[in-house]
Amino acid sequence: MKNYLIFAMSLIMSAGMMTGCSSDEEVVKESEVVRPDDNKTAQDEGKNNDNPNGDTTDPNTGSVVVRSISLTDSQKEAVIRNNDFTFDFYRALSKTEGLKGKSNVVSPLSLTYVLGMLNAGATGQTSCEILKLLGYGNNDSQALNDLCKELIDNAPIVDESVKLRLADLVATASNQSITLADDYSKTVKDYYDGEAVSLDFTSQSAVDFINGWCSEKTEGMIPSIVSKDNLVASLLVLLNTVYFNAPWTHPFDKAETKDMEFTREDGVKVTLPMMHREDAVYLGSENACQVLGLSYGEGQRWTMYILLPYEGKTVDDVLAGLSAKRLERFAESTSKFVENGKSTAVDVLLPRFKSESSNLLNEMIAGMGAPSMFKPMNEFTGMSPQAKDLFVGLIKQNAAIEVSEAGTEAAAATIVTMLTSDGIHTGSVPTFHADHPFVYLIQEASSGAVFFIGTYQGK
Repeated sequence: MKNYLIFAMSLIMSAGMMTGCSSDEEVVKESEVVRPDDNKTAQDEGKNNDNPNGDTTDPNTGSVVVRSISLTDSQKEAVIRNNDFTFDFYRALSKTEGLKGKSNVVSPLSLTYVLGMLNAGATGQTSCEILKLLGYGNNDSQALNDLCKELIDNAPIVDESVKLRLADLVATASNQSITLADDYSKTVKDYYDGEAVSLDFTSQSAVDFINGWCSEKTEGMIPSIVSKDNLVASLLVLLNTVYFNAPWTHPFDKAETKDMEFTREDGVKVTLPMMHREDAVYLGSENACQVLGLSYGEGQRWTMYILLPYEGKTVDDVLAGLSAKRLERFAESTSKFVENGKSTAVDVLLPRFKSESSNLLNEMIAGMGAPSMFKPMNEFTGMSPQAKDLFVGLIKQNAAIEVSEAGTEAAAATIVTMLTSDGIHTGSVPTFHADHPFVYLIQEASSGAVFFIGTYQGK
């Protein structure tokens, strides 16, 4: 009978991080903070050593503390490489037939965490391919682990008005007497803050526990990730969840939202609710598109960049020119405006929208240069002393996003099953009218890491 190893990873940004914060702090006025409902972040749970009581305010002034993630030079390079992986991954995904003309959203960072946990138990060619795919050298497993730890420790505590959670779970099959190798268990705990449980994978209660955990960590946006058919013959289950819920720094006024015309790439015109505002933290241009930056939270560490194709250009043209270096230029310009407390006068129209997507990733990841994980090469030997000759049978990611006048909520879940062989425009008020398909991404400024990327097509 075939044995399975399942890895699931949910993406949205939520709170619940590890200790060891490495950050710079600044203080903003308490009265200016915009707080989403039930904003319980990592610092609320008292998991930050610099702030053991979970406080996010200065005890002397009552003001809110806003932090920046302080990366080493090597970690900054790792972020750049991971952002290049983000764009390579999304370009490849966008070429798949099922996504043509359809809105979608993914979290490449969530995939990075799953691949990082896979790599932690991999050897030989399989490990080399995973590291190369993510932009690392053959012996850079530690650098990958370090970056994942830095983000899981510190991204959730950058701005208390933004709710972010990254969480990991490792479940082993008690019905098959599977246990984790000590070194693997330590790595997952130390660098991915992974919880460990043992479950009878033949029982419905195991399915309910895993799906319940996933739903809880993603605030119900990803209500389930695994079925009993997936689980019954499995050996291990790894899940990573990311949950993100952030208010705009300057919310859209609901009274300004009007039904307006939106033209899809196929020329079909539809009527959508279009939000309106008159400012942004960044407005620039690339060869194929306008670029708009809208900030989240009180600290403005989080930004959504919207890349709107010029007339005669398409979403594919925009994606072809995306790179980590270009994103760096957007972020540098945005940072200058934020530091100076400025915004750009621009007439903005943006659809209020929800998107969900579900993508099978096996062929795409193999085609990007990592085929060995899908073969029985006995190179996942570091995970468990009982689970031999494992290989990946399925990689799938579900994701969801909702963009409204108040802000943005997003989530994603990735599941891996493993088998065994037994420039600025001029004018008095520039316009940015997103009345046709566009690309968007969500970035944390101080680290430069991209957490979500997607395309809105009007359907």
